[in-house]
Amino acid sequence: MQQQPTHPDQDGDLGLCLPSAPLLTTWSLLANGTARIRLAGELDLATISALDEAVAHCLTRRPPALDIDVAALSFCDVIGIHAFLRARHAAIAARAVFCLSRPRDQLVRTIVAARASELLAPDLDG
Repeated sequence: MQQQPTHPDQDGDLGLCLPSAPLLTTWSLLANGTARIRLAGELDLATISALDEAVAHCLTRRPPALDIDVAALSFCDVIGIHAFLRARHAAIAARAVFCLSRPRDQLVRTIVAARASELLAPDLDG
């Protein structure tokens, strides 16, 4: 079965567009009350809603901190960086400390290139 092209590439040609790998999100409350979300897979336009939903769900519990563990994240584009920024703003609005923990080097480079370095250090003003 051949997949149908869905959007033009850089040259304007329709190319094969493969679906994103799924994003696995799990969350837990730690003994100190911190809400931890673990991400595994790819974070992009097709998968950001899972992160947005997990953040909203965790913040309804009013944790003192929101920790997003990205050690198992295999891909993140600028859309994913914007999702992390939304999560950070939501955590700050809920008076929770925000932390993006265990980012791989490639994610750190993407965050820095997107000029979103505030994601790399815990927000102690939460």
